[in-house]
Amino acid sequence: MDYLADLTAAQREAATHVEGPLLVLAGAGSGKTRVITRRVAYLLSQGIPDRQVLAITFTNKAAAEMRERIAALVPIRGLTVATFHAFCARMLRVYGDALGVANDFTIYTQSESVRAVKQAIERQGLDTTNWSPDKIQGRISHLKNRLETAAEFSKYAGDYSSKNVAKIYTAYQDTLRSANAMDFDDLLMKVAMGLRDNEAFRGLLQDRFRYVLIDEYQDTNEAQYQIARRIAEGHGNICATGDPDQSIYGWRGANIHNILDFEKDFAGCRVIRLERNYRSTPQILGAAGSLIARNRKRKAKDLFTENPNGRPVRVVEVDTAEDEAREVAEDIRRECRAAGNYADVAVFYRVNSLSRALEDALRAAGIPHEIVRGSSFYERQEVRALVAYLRLLANPADDLALLRIVNVPTRGIGDTTVKRLEGFAAERGVSMLEACRRVGEVADLNARAQKSVGDFVKLLDDMATLDRVRMKQLVIDVVRLTDFDEYCRKLEGGEEDRVANVNELVNVAASFDAEQDEEATDAESEGVTPLMRFLERVSLVSDQDDVHEERPKVHLMTLHAAKGLEFPIVYIVGLEQGVLPHAMAEEEGRDLEEERRLCFVGITRAKSRLTLLHARYRMQRGQTNRQMPSVFLREIGDVGVERQSLARFSSSAPVFGVRRDSRREVGTTRRYPAPRQPAAAARTAQADREEEARLRAALPQDESPYKPNQLVKHPTYGIGTVFEVTGSGDSLKVGVRFPNIGEKKFVAQHARLEILARR
Repeated sequence: MDYLADLTAAQREAATHVEGPLLVLAGAGSGKTRVITRRVAYLLSQGIPDRQVLAITFTNKAAAEMRERIAALVPIRGLTVATFHAFCARMLRVYGDALGVANDFTIYTQSESVRAVKQAIERQGLDTTNWSPDKIQGRISHLKNRLETAAEFSKYAGDYSSKNVAKIYTAYQDTLRSANAMDFDDLLMKVAMGLRDNEAFRGLLQDRFRYVLIDEYQDTNEAQYQIARRIAEGHGNICATGDPDQSIYGWRGANIHNILDFEKDFAGCRVIRLERNYRSTPQILGAAGSLIARNRKRKAKDLFTENPNGRPVRVVEVDTAEDEAREVAEDIRRECRAAGNYADVAVFYRVNSLSRALEDALRAAGIPHEIVRGSSFYERQEVRALVAYLRLLANPADDLALLRIVNVPTRGIGDTTVKRLEGFAAERGVSMLEACRRVGEVADLNARAQKSVGDFVKLLDDMATLDRVRMKQLVIDVVRLTDFDEYCRKLEGGEEDRVANVNELVNVAASFDAEQDEEATDAESEGVTPLMRFLERVSLVSDQDDVHEERPKVHLMTLHAAKGLEFPIVYIVGLEQGVLPHAMAEEEGRDLEEERRLCFVGITRAKSRLTLLHARYRMQRGQTNRQMPSVFLREIGDVGVERQSLARFSSSAPVFGVRRDSRREVGTTRRYPAPRQPAAAARTAQADREEEARLRAALPQDESPYKPNQLVKHPTYGIGTVFEVTGSGDSLKVGVRFPNIGEKKFVAQHARLEILARR
């Protein structure tokens, strides 16, 4: 099979590069996955052992797709294709003894991690109302991704808040250690620090993986960056694919400079640009190119497409969020009645709260839809309980797993009994399972409670004798021993769905068994049991793994969750200042480039039809606020764009940065010609931006609509007084003093400031 025949010259060049560092700058929809899969196939065809090749992606769905595509080209018995987290989990199970890590550790889910943090907060005598477990867990996660241990953070934690976070972090790690457990961040942290500090561990991984491919390199955080760099530094054979223009995870630690500085990190790096877009129409690509050309932190690419012209990009103005949602629903119904499938449609938004009006409107219109919000199947009560039984089989020290199923199904073990067992375990320094075994030593438990706990221990002992090679049979046996089907039927509401979910977990286990039969097992992996692998599978999931294209439903999701997906028809709602771009980006222009990249990602998910909507008024915190159109609507340009106002009410409120002659009568539409080639359009956009900046800079300071002592209103901070106006043009900044907040500075063209009066 000639698997290079259908590649372009640039794609072929990337696929056939073997030795030395390679950076593939892959624009949106440029066939990046095809290049990666053909590159792996080419490496194997050159006689490189498949066990020496490592391909890392960011979602299980992407990893599965990549593996399937490669398998269609060449045999891949020993190839490693995985997410960062799955790869690290596997390495710790196989080579963890070099780091003092037992290979039967449990992986805590996000919700379990938050629960353990909550317990750590309470042990410090702190109130979880003031010390939010979610926020503290997020801060600990951020520290771990920066490779800062609890001990290291404690050394420089100076203020009251940081000192308490350090104590909570330490207590949380103690909980994980005693339960022989790790959270998601530990998986990365332990491998990254092991590669940095342990020569034996580093040597094992460098010798094992001689050819490293990292997809979506722009999304790597410090821990992931160190893992990739340390493995590759022994041989220099690293291929990074990605696009700085799609770096949208800075808020969770991703560092865009990892890809921007790749050529500095790996001397002699070869750079190949994939600039042909296979996904979108020229109109969509032109709008995206005009928008992203405004960013400075990027590696320039001239994206182009040979796809035929399509319909104009629609920009729709409405009055309210409810009007916005109704327009989306009505337009979807029109599109799908004509020729479409609901599964072809996606609606994106910046924040989850915007989904409410959309859900209401779609429900009223009778349009089937689903919200993509993560691994919902594995978060369902009955599924979590069954998985907890499996976790306890794999790791008897997993206290959280035991607490989840100690009374599921109901067996007469009450909260008081559980608390006394927990107290006994803490006092004696033993696991909860050991405390249950020694229930006769626990004070103040009556005979009935002791018998119930004893029956529970016997059930677990019976489970311990089950065969653990075939996961399908193991799940069936656990369901049988616990009489779980009957338990589901007795629960009020949704009993049929609950039983169906149990059956679906059996299906997942059966699929896992089939995959294991097809894969080779390395001799060094013999200590990693099928149960451990299965638990990794159900623990390490992501937002995109919950998207089911085969379902005839409209997909609702955040822009972040949309990364890596594509749909024929896309709607993006809430394109207003303070929404997209987010309010956080207003102050001093912080993160505005990432917000622009986020919008770019949303636009480039669309294949044939794109609609961007904004409302004049939106309710926030119970108050209706006048909204300003997003600056991004101006930055997409007018070429290939159709702007339409469906607003019923006129408004004379000033909109800074938008030409007055762009205002239209209610219900009017303005069309523009089909775009030039996107590469030329992008260059024109850059020239337009430079010319606009030059003209703005030439304006006298008096052209600013803001004056000192002026009263202005901000939708979040309320009424304040302008105390200074500095700069001009795009650099114009407004300082506002708010009575209860203090002083804030805004970049004027992005601020949502309504001028009220002058004192």
